[in-house]
Amino acid sequence: MIEVLVADKQPFFRQGIRTVLGQYDDIEIVGEAGSEEELFTLINTLFPDVILFDVDLSGKSNLTLVKAIKRQTPSAAIILLTPRPSNEELFEAIKARASGYLNRDVSIEEVLANIRKAAIGGHPINDTFLTQPKVAQKVLEQFQELS
Repeated sequence: MIEVLVADKQPFFRQGIRTVLGQYDDIEIVGEAGSEEELFTLINTLFPDVILFDVDLSGKSNLTLVKAIKRQTPSAAIILLTPRPSNEELFEAIKARASGYLNRDVSIEEVLANIRKAAIGGHPINDTFLTQPKVAQKVLEQFQELS
């Protein structure tokens, strides 16, 4: 069973995710958070396998929030949902070690595939990354600077 924590400011969206994902035998929504504070409280008590959260959850940058979550629960996979996908945000997500980065209007099948892949240690963000040449170039430049 894959334990998923959903974090989004909008209760309607969280309920929708719970309802849809609740139909699958291998996924359990173990909690919902409407704020950054709730998210960290639930992470500390639930230890979810996957955290599915909206990029607009807090006023902080995604990089800062994802890094803070990774410090708190390094084994959890993080999948970001965004209403406005951008190359810069994707690059930031990759740097922060997010497992996935999805447009909010993606199909449920794609959300499920990302959750399942991330839960077993995969990085579905790589699939997104490979289709964005500008981001791929930026990542390569960062690696070259580090070497």
